[in-house]
Amino acid sequence: MYSELMEAWNKRDAQRMADFFAPEGEMIGFDGSIAVGPEDIYGHLKPVFDHHPFHGRPELVEQMRQELSEVLQQRR
Repeated sequence: MYSELMEAWNKRDAQRMADFFAPEGEMIGFDGSIAVGPEDIYGHLKPVFDHHPFHGRPELVEQMRQELSEVLQQRR
């Protein structure tokens, strides 16, 4: 599920991101704002994705996720 959520984020798909959340699910924004439930989460993400250019490098996020996963597995 995490990889699907990250794929939706990287594709800037607000509806798909929001669909992952239960009615009482909460999302905390980078600015500390809180959105509750799929509709509220969609309403928060849609303008962010529409009006803020994406300057990130999703391949680096994936690389970091893999490295962290390996570290956590070594500690078990």
